[in-house]
Amino acid sequence: MNTNKDKKLKDFKSLDEQIDLLEKRGLIIYNKDKAKRFLINTNYYRFSGYYKPFYIKDTEQFKEKTTFNDIYNLYNFDRELRNLIFSLTEQVEIKFKTWIAYYISENYGNQGHLEKELFKNEIDYYMLMGQLGGELKKSKEDFIDHHNKIYSGNIPTWVIIEILSFGAISKLYKNLLITHKKGIIKNKTIYNYEFIESWLQTITILRNMCAHHSRLYNRSLMKPKIPRQLNGQYIQGKENKLFVQLLILRELIDDEYEWIDFVRKLDMLFYKYKFQREFEMGFPYNWKKQLLGESITKYTVKTRMFIK
Repeated sequence: MNTNKDKKLKDFKSLDEQIDLLEKRGLIIYNKDKAKRFLINTNYYRFSGYYKPFYIKDTEQFKEKTTFNDIYNLYNFDRELRNLIFSLTEQVEIKFKTWIAYYISENYGNQGHLEKELFKNEIDYYMLMGQLGGELKKSKEDFIDHHNKIYSGNIPTWVIIEILSFGAISKLYKNLLITHKKGIIKNKTIYNYEFIESWLQTITILRNMCAHHSRLYNRSLMKPKIPRQLNGQYIQGKENKLFVQLLILRELIDDEYEWIDFVRKLDMLFYKYKFQREFEMGFPYNWKKQLLGESITKYTVKTRMFIK
């Protein structure tokens, strides 16, 4: 029920009116042409998600000396942060597609994904089959066309897995019987299937936010299950912040040096934008030590940087 049905929608504002509004609220804009060039390509409403943290509390007035460049730099920082994190979520997606396809094919044959007895919920199984059918119909992939022509549309699990989204993979894993969830991750991780199930859901959402250019800065995210060994005081009360998601990604990335390189690039990104608002994303003061763990010595040697 809409309790604000009589509230009038805001009127459209031209670029000049947008600039004028920002200035009336106390924003310092040294170069209006630059601001207009940015806003003609970046939705004003989207931009507002970055300037509201610069408001004086409980007002729509900017803090003293806040400039357009301050917000512009925060916007670009967030864009580069998304790109950096997206590359990690891609690795997790490919890994779990591989693990799931290998396990199902090895144990249930080349079209094992069709076996209903693998799944705990029949409705979810049929929903997955419907999604698969839809993806197959609209797919333009050469390998799908190849199997349609050569194998009469019979497509093995290790092929079909490639057209499923990360979200579909997460739902597939969630709906498997526990014995199969355990089988997929056996000897591959120290964490049990309950954590993996939660983490796949969490990373799927994070991946989609990165792919669809959503704001990560100062954003409340999905709270994942957190194992005891990760649940230190530095994340208590911040379980829905980005830093916790990075801790989870660390546990899912196998290549130690690749993870070290990610932390190095993240550190450089903070330095590039002189970013000092990491606490708003749940980062503790010693975030590099927390992300690196036992890899801290290798990081120090690789980057020749002191770690606080």
